[in-house]
Amino acid sequence: MRIIPKQTRVKMEFFKNIGLADAIVGLLGVIIEVFLFTSNAPWRYWAMLVVLFFFGLLLIKFEGDRVYIMALYFLKHLTVRRKFFKNSKNKHSNMRGITPFTGVADGFIEYGGGYFAKVLEIPSVEFRFFSERKQDNMVERVMGAVLRQSGDMSVNLVKLDRPINFDTCIEAEYNKIEQLKYSYANGLFSEEEFRCRVGIIRDRIEQLKFINNDNKIIKHFYYLVLFDKNKDMLDAQTTAAANLFLSNEVDARILETHELMAFCKYNYTYDFDEREAVDLTPEDCMDWILPEKLELLVRKHICDGVTAFTLRITNYPTYVYNAWGHRIFDIPDTKVVMKFKPLDKFKSVRSIDRAIDELQGQVKDTGKTSRVIEIQEHIETLTSLLMQLKNDSETLFEVNLYITVYDRQGYQAGQIPVKRRVRRLLNEEGFRCDDLMLRQLEAYISSGISAYDALHNEGRGIHSGSAAAVFPFVHSVLQDPKGVDRAKRGLAYHYRLFQARQQPCQQQYDNHREIR
Repeated sequence: MRIIPKQTRVKMEFFKNIGLADAIVGLLGVIIEVFLFTSNAPWRYWAMLVVLFFFGLLLIKFEGDRVYIMALYFLKHLTVRRKFFKNSKNKHSNMRGITPFTGVADGFIEYGGGYFAKVLEIPSVEFRFFSERKQDNMVERVMGAVLRQSGDMSVNLVKLDRPINFDTCIEAEYNKIEQLKYSYANGLFSEEEFRCRVGIIRDRIEQLKFINNDNKIIKHFYYLVLFDKNKDMLDAQTTAAANLFLSNEVDARILETHELMAFCKYNYTYDFDEREAVDLTPEDCMDWILPEKLELLVRKHICDGVTAFTLRITNYPTYVYNAWGHRIFDIPDTKVVMKFKPLDKFKSVRSIDRAIDELQGQVKDTGKTSRVIEIQEHIETLTSLLMQLKNDSETLFEVNLYITVYDRQGYQAGQIPVKRRVRRLLNEEGFRCDDLMLRQLEAYISSGISAYDALHNEGRGIHSGSAAAVFPFVHSVLQDPKGVDRAKRGLAYHYRLFQARQQPCQQQYDNHREIR
């Protein structure tokens, strides 16, 4: 069992749930009320009622924020540009203007020369079969070590949905045919048996080509993205991280240049052929990667005709187990980006000290037992975190977790919307989320692959031990290295292989079940 501490940034409260900004707005309302009361206007009492209603409305909470904050978001939403195009001649409406990376070359993702990124592909781990001791060992020695060794570098954990590439499986089948030819030439079996075996393999190849090119199987892929301003330092850190994974029996690998191009494009869509990236040059890759059109709305954005909702995790369960993020990173039709930004130890300790002092003052001012219990639990988690930071056993990270939910089929009558299904799953796991209403520009930029986070001030401070325990990721299905994965809709490969042949039997079974 691990602890995710409560907020390390605690706002100063003058009264219950009344912060500094709320007090300023309320004081402004009082000043206006006093000014109206001392005036000689005959309608001053009616005006005082209107002002009282107006400022009372501003201090009401809506979607987790005060109404006056939502009003500021609304004004900003009206002033910012909300439509972007890839080929726009206006730099303010061009997709490159809100895309953090500027190119891919020599195994690095480039960010305007300011910093660079390298990407590790990490597999899922059958974590449930491990003992608790082995689980702790993997969390601390693999992901925990990578986070602690990152130094001042930011780190992204990314989950993308992409089609499975069966090129290696098809190549293996062709190799089997060559082996059969060699065996037939040496007289190991007859010509009739040779033809039957080759026919079976060729039929299998055709079926593999069908699911490889036409009816693709979508699967979750996981990545670790490291950032740094120095290429040599970044390359050394990424190589060390890959070796650390490999030494602990996790088959991680560093993506090459053409794979990085496909990785960047998978952030927007998976409706393309990643083999096209092999022939691309660094000069042409951005035109190939970027979407054609983006439109930002109040609660969602539309990218090349696909509607997407961006959710940010605002509250975490206090007590979590190892691999506590596997359910989040296994949600279909989503992109998940978890951003880690290391914090200075001295500033972290000072911030936690101030938070504990403020909470202790709130305990004295409150009279409700439930509120006292909540604050005391908050103090206990921060005290535990402070002790670990003082003992130099942990590093504090500012963490933001973004989930982009894709609605590819649109609303269908009788079905729960995809956004509601995801929010329900998160609530069941003890998480709370915000759909970033009127902040879709910040949501779109922050959920991208970069070291920049527009909402970093709202992140949660999590120490490296609990942050690392979000890994490893566990698939809901199993796949051998040269096997064919199950589709997410529950259709196995052997079912697809004989789907036409088995269809009448399936219809008979469905009819019989309806009769029963």
